Amino acid sequence: MALAQLGAKEILMKYLNTSKDISDPVIRFGEETVGNTAARLLANCKTDDIFYFLLRIAHERPLPGIIETLGSFRSNTFIYDGPIFIKRLPIKKGREIEMDGFSFLNIELMEAACP
Repeated sequence: MALAQLGAKEILMKYLNTSKDISDPVIRFGEETVGNTAARLLANCKTDDIFYFLLRIAHERPLPGIIETLGSFRSNTFIYDGPIFIKRLPIKKGREIEMDGFSFLNIELMEAACP
């Protein structure tokens, strides 16, 4: 928490980027808890570099804190290319809609995706 208040996003990113192959389940759970917290603290820095960094990390380790933080960006990229899918969904982009100060892109699954 103190690192986030100091604006030390690089340190939080470095921590998340460090590969941890821990065999002990108790220690691994503790490390994942710290990783979840680090990811959630990065939600305060809504920048493209943070988003794409977390998206890359989520494909390797889809921790709940990383997924929640990615969801807070409200990005279509996370929806169709996120770690919850085995591969990118084939989509076609439709029209853009503005509502309540937000822009939404109407995306539809292509016919081949849903036989």
